[in-house]
Amino acid sequence: MKTYKSTIAVVFSVALFFGCSADQNSEKNTDQSAESEQVEESRQGKKDNSGITETYWKLVSMQGNEVSIPEDQKEAHIKLMSKEGKVTGSGGCNVLNGSFELGGDNSISFSKVATTMMSCPDMETEQQFLKVLEKVDSYRVEGNTLLFNDSNGKTLAKFVSAPEKKN
Repeated sequence: MKTYKSTIAVVFSVALFFGCSADQNSEKNTDQSAESEQVEESRQGKKDNSGITETYWKLVSMQGNEVSIPEDQKEAHIKLMSKEGKVTGSGGCNVLNGSFELGGDNSISFSKVATTMMSCPDMETEQQFLKVLEKVDSYRVEGNTLLFNDSNGKTLAKFVSAPEKKN
């Protein structure tokens, strides 16, 4: 009986030791993972402190011309998700998705932008919007306004932050 109790005590001690060790390793791995993610975001230029990301940006003008929303269409908008480096939105008719990268000097570039292929009565705004995303070189945030500029500093598009619409 004494051997049986000793065996149980040893098994319990070993289980307790390995359980505590696993918790410490788990915390250590979690800390290392979070640190690695921050280093990767910083390396890729996706870390953003300007408020450009995680915001619903409604398109209000392109190349100085006010953007109107045709009846029965969505508003043109974008949303940049910093953690994933993804852009989502709409050109007014179709849903758009792609990737973006921010630089430390307010540079921004979009890649792999694709849209659904629906046809709407007014496609002009959407087509212009997609061309603007190809030409954007930098951005500037002024309060609740986001400006996309070309390589010469000319404003290509103006957005305002707005409550996200579920169209």
